[in-house]
Amino acid sequence: MKKIIIIFVILFSSIGFYIFFQKNYLDFKIVSNTTNSNEPFRPMAYEFFHSEKSYDSFFERTVWTKNIKSNFPNVGKLDFENYSYCIFFGKSVKSLYYSYKTTYFDDPSPSYASARRYGKKCVFVVYEDEASDDKKGVYLYRVKRDNKLRGFEGL
Repeated sequence: MKKIIIIFVILFSSIGFYIFFQKNYLDFKIVSNTTNSNEPFRPMAYEFFHSEKSYDSFFERTVWTKNIKSNFPNVGKLDFENYSYCIFFGKSVKSLYYSYKTTYFDDPSPSYASARRYGKKCVFVVYEDEASDDKKGVYLYRVKRDNKLRGFEGL
């Protein structure tokens, strides 16, 4: 009987360990980008938009954000019923992922703004290695709609 209990404990511990550390990669597609060699790389400044209101309010924050929106070519109507959108500065994105481990332990936000405090998933980014001057800029991507995705609003 003890052997069966030990086997179940090891089995459930292994499954829990796997779920906790499993990286969930997001499928994403570029919606628009503006190439601007003067745009600095901001690795911890990316934001998710889950509604048209949050998208529009982002671009009304400063003169700089208003300028970014006016330079986006062919964005058109965004589909917030099926997609969430995210914006990145300086480099294009190679991959996006989240896990329980990254949300609970790797989120660099202060405790009052952490993802776990608000029931969100902290998304981490792997950027393209090198961004030549013609690839630097601002990138807008779409992912399958998930209101719990959160980036870092470090502008």
